[in-house]
Amino acid sequence: MTEYQRYEESVLREKSYALNMADRELIRLAVFDPHGVNDARELIATIMAAIDEAVEIKTIERLSRWEESERQKEGNHD
Repeated sequence: MTEYQRYEESVLREKSYALNMADRELIRLAVFDPHGVNDARELIATIMAAIDEAVEIKTIERLSRWEESERQKEGNHD
């Protein structure tokens, strides 16, 4: 895993955390504008799902590269 990939995953996780905190703040504000808050929470949930999917894809890609590397190592020992 390159330094850039680690940074990219870290940024995605930080964004997910920030959105989670924003969602908590919206819950607190829901008494003032319940419909607007629900719309905003739905948007945040959609964005968070996209971030989670991106992290999952990157994890799968990393695992695939690791497995390929292990197969190549095994092939070199034969």
